[in-house]
Amino acid sequence: MPTYCYKNEETGEVQQLTMSVDEMCHLQTGEHISIDGVQWRRDYDSEGKTRVSTSKGWPITSEALGTHPSEVKNLQKELQGLGCGKVQFTKDGAMKLESHTQRRKILKAMNKQDKYGYD
Repeated sequence: MPTYCYKNEETGEVQQLTMSVDEMCHLQTGEHISIDGVQWRRDYDSEGKTRVSTSKGWPITSEALGTHPSEVKNLQKELQGLGCGKVQFTKDGAMKLESHTQRRKILKAMNKQDKYGYD
């Protein structure tokens, strides 16, 4: 069952309530719920439901797509020939991926797949 957080706006205290969605819909009016006669406001931040940017985390590095440092130039040339553009690598040969689109293009070109697929 989901856990919902409510904040007492006077005291700042946060209370967690575990209940079904149906119960929450019946007890909560707008953003407020009454607990022992006191109004509490739904606290989404405490629930961890903040929006996360889809661009968070880029660029990433991939050791699995990387190569030995002595082979970086060869792999860069090969990927450029396959239409992947200029691909960067770290000193130890891990591939730097700048975006989801670039990652997908490189995976297809190298005929590889990760747990997210590439389609």
